Amino acid sequence: MPSDDELISVIKDWLKTNEELLSMQTKIKQLKLDKKSYTTQIVLAMNDREIDGVNINNNTKLVHRKYKQKGGITKKLLFSALAPFVSDDTIEDAVGNIMNNRSEKVVDNIHLKL
Repeated sequence: MPSDDELISVIKDWLKTNEELLSMQTKIKQLKLDKKSYTTQIVLAMNDREIDGVNINNNTKLVHRKYKQKGGITKKLLFSALAPFVSDDTIEDAVGNIMNNRSEKVVDNIHLKL
């Protein structure tokens, strides 16, 4: 068991480390917000100019990629999708209808290609 002086020292070090972590987390949060803003600006510029990528260095490229993302399945969606189907014989049709009627969201993303 550490002595009282060692315990006080460890507690002070812990507090100092905790403060540094909080400071860095705040900095990281701000940097992520800045990156999101820059990403939005870059995506808008790339969409306006109809370009998919920008060469940055010799082997590095900033690539813009779009992909569609299906929306979640909710209880409301299930009820509305299953309403036209009442018999158990059409279970495959019902499942297909549910999967095909989900909303799609277009997501823009940029990444470095090394």
